[in-house]
Amino acid sequence: MLARVDPRLASRFAPKDWPRIIRALEVYFSSGTPLSVWHETKPEEPTEYAERLHYFVLNPPREVLYERINRRVDLMVDQGLLEEIQNLIASGVPPSAKAFNAHGYKRFVEYILGKRSLESAIEQMKLDTRHYAKRQWTWWRAQQNTHWLDGFGFDQAVIDKAEKIAAELYGDHRD
Repeated sequence: MLARVDPRLASRFAPKDWPRIIRALEVYFSSGTPLSVWHETKPEEPTEYAERLHYFVLNPPREVLYERINRRVDLMVDQGLLEEIQNLIASGVPPSAKAFNAHGYKRFVEYILGKRSLESAIEQMKLDTRHYAKRQWTWWRAQQNTHWLDGFGFDQAVIDKAEKIAAELYGDHRD
């Protein structure tokens, strides 16, 4: 599909580089412009669609989010993350496989290879995940038409605020 909408970019990506392929398709279908064109020059005027597109970004208290990240990592370990990785390696997946760059896997592969302790792998996974969350905040701050919602998505106050903003932007279409 990417080869049809952006052949120049498609020729530069590996056929199984799904994150880049998906991102290129997202850009094309949201803007109507191939990503390779965006790389060459950004349009001076945003598209009509871009002006109407608004983002809702959850913004929970950082310390609460970080604590949840830490608990989630502990839960993943308790539910067998290490065993999952060991089984993958035992089944023939090489420790250098790109899949092992996913959050958590990389640090546990380092543990399995004797490059760090289990405690260090767990703590580093927590730190890596917190850093990733921070990078997401930084990225969203640079985006236009972004509405920050303080809290988590299942909080009724957050849902109410999102609905209010959407109704102000687009009208109330809940009928």
